[in-house]
Amino acid sequence: MVIDDDEKMLSDLSERLIGLRVEAGRRRALPIVDGLLVQVDENDSERQFSEITLNEVLALSSRRYDYIILDYSYASRTKQATQWNESGKPPETSPSNAHLLTIADLTAQARSHAARRDDRSARSVGRFFSQHSRILLRSFQHDRANDTLGTYENRLQVTRGVFRGCDVIDPLNGFAMVYNSDPDLRETMYHTQTRGRELYRVVAMTMTTQLVLTAMMQKLANQAGRLRLFRSSRSIALLVTFVAALATFVESMAGPLGTAVRDGEWSAVSVLTFLTLAGVVIGSLLLSFALERGLNRIVEDE
Repeated sequence: MVIDDDEKMLSDLSERLIGLRVEAGRRRALPIVDGLLVQVDENDSERQFSEITLNEVLALSSRRYDYIILDYSYASRTKQATQWNESGKPPETSPSNAHLLTIADLTAQARSHAARRDDRSARSVGRFFSQHSRILLRSFQHDRANDTLGTYENRLQVTRGVFRGCDVIDPLNGFAMVYNSDPDLRETMYHTQTRGRELYRVVAMTMTTQLVLTAMMQKLANQAGRLRLFRSSRSIALLVTFVAALATFVESMAGPLGTAVRDGEWSAVSVLTFLTLAGVVIGSLLLSFALERGLNRIVEDE
């Protein structure tokens, strides 16, 4: 799942991720990607998530995800254009990040929105934010005098508090990993360039894709020791049927053979004994061959 307030980033990244393939033997991982476009409504100094966004969180809360790609903070479209020098006006640098909402704000508003609906919705949203999943946390840290969002490490801790069931958080610190924690480089490529966001999108999407590929390969590696008998269920069913048929054959021969011995019909005893032994030998050979093929298939699957 991808959660972002940048519509183009969300769309382009989702398209890239859908095309990923990871294979190990006969195992294959193919991603199914959902996207949540976060929209912020801003009136004067008040900011809140749009009704559409909160309803979308509620709609997606019934699903469970192995991997959640998360943008930590969100701004209105107007504020985004101003920040990225795309509005045609001189770029603004606010003294703090107070104009941004965070994943913690989204969680709180989504829970309140669901609670107003009904108890079932509230439980669904609660389970969504407590699910066991791996998270990629992308955040773009600034060097303002009063940064209300704190450092990347602070944002990491907040995210762990939001997704209490998360197993692993993969970091994507935009300031450190894209601009090498160099404020002058960031200022040059961020505020003074009209296409700074395009560059950031490309770099962030490339890093994200590599992190997702790594997570997919680790998931396959963790499953390598598990037998995938369900994929050979048809073969197993046939094998069980064959063993039952062999046992039935031996049992069916025992009755006539015992009768022939009791009546002293030794020629019939000889024929029945030969047929029984031949059936057991041939059946055993076929059973051994089937077992060998089945085990080889399971090993190849691993």
